[in-house]
Amino acid sequence: MKKQKINKKTVKQLLTMANKDQRLRHCAEKSNDWSRVKREDRKHANELKKIISKYGWPTIFLVGKKASMCAWLIAQHADHDLVFQKKCLKLMEHELLKNPLSVAKQNIAYLKDRILVHLGRKQLFGTQFKRLKDGHLELSPLANKKDVDKRRKRFGMELLEEYMQMATRIKN
Repeated sequence: MKKQKINKKTVKQLLTMANKDQRLRHCAEKSNDWSRVKREDRKHANELKKIISKYGWPTIFLVGKKASMCAWLIAQHADHDLVFQKKCLKLMEHELLKNPLSVAKQNIAYLKDRILVHLGRKQLFGTQFKRLKDGHLELSPLANKKDVDKRRKRFGMELLEEYMQMATRIKN
């Protein structure tokens, strides 16, 4: 994989995919029809795979903070392809080791938790919830709860209690 300067077209592509992702999710929340979201998640993941094969992980240095965040969002929502999510996590962690400013550490925490929850394991950072039948959110099981705020702090995140209050306000 040859590293090269990414072009503005690719940055625009990442931004467009993430905007569509969020619009579709907002509509699906209201209609409870997630079929279109799932189709687009697959399409976006395939596009991100092409970008990664050409440029490597879209770091902040390569595409800017916003587009790098968009790449993470697409990987985060690629639940249909756990192998791809794991690959993205490894790429992000590798970039972080090379330069701590190359990726947002919080994104690594979110993706790591997402993967763990999908594997049926306990999450480390408390970023993932399950929606109960009555519509309320419940935090997915958490490993070593007493140290979660220490882990969150190392990754530049707010306290778990603050995050839970914010997430509950947004989702309900």
